[in-house]
Amino acid sequence: MKKLLIFLVLFSLLFLPISSFSSEQQIPDKYGGDFYEKVMSLDISILTPQQFYELEGSIISLYSGSGGYFLTQDQIEWVQRVVDSFKARDIKIEDPHQRGFIIAWSYFSNGEYQNAMKAFKKIKDQRGFEHSEWRSNNKGVKNGKVEIVEYPGNIPDESTKLAKIENDRYLFVSYFRGPIYRYDKVENLHAIVYMPDSSYDWCDNLNFKDGKLFIKLRDCGEPGAKFVFDNTTHKIISLI
Repeated sequence: MKKLLIFLVLFSLLFLPISSFSSEQQIPDKYGGDFYEKVMSLDISILTPQQFYELEGSIISLYSGSGGYFLTQDQIEWVQRVVDSFKARDIKIEDPHQRGFIIAWSYFSNGEYQNAMKAFKKIKDQRGFEHSEWRSNNKGVKNGKVEIVEYPGNIPDESTKLAKIENDRYLFVSYFRGPIYRYDKVENLHAIVYMPDSSYDWCDNLNFKDGKLFIKLRDCGEPGAKFVFDNTTHKIISLI
């Protein structure tokens, strides 16, 4: 009887799925040395979803801050490889939208605007897509023509509004750590007309006169910096 029992136990072990042994893989402590290198060396083919969530959370918390998300290309690729590994094993994992959101804003923060546009489009984030598109087309512009892309409907940004000015046709709104949008009430179209290079140089005052938008940035970087945007020609002029 004892021999039969041992045989049955050994026989059952042969048919246990490989994933059942994955918990034996030691997950590195994020506060320990060489955390990221240790994560890179893990065998992702036996990683469990719970282990992935723990590691992903640690990586994101280490590479994010008040300015947004800053995952490197290597970190993004590691996350994507793990996700692909789960798909290959037919394992569903949680929160794909938030994961895509973090990857997209990491690309944006790192100045990889074309990759950011693709990532935002994948998760259907119109706000992030438009921010990335404007930066891709216009980053650094201070004197010259701004490339304006109009989209149907209302402004998609839900951040805190800092300043606004309007007339019978146009509404201009500046957003906290964001761009200045124009909404065409007649045509029901919106577009970004200006976005400071630094998210900390947000616009805190707007004025619209004789077809020109006067833009004042907060006292950060270049105190009292002002720009004038011609709403007809789409040219912008720096007054400093």
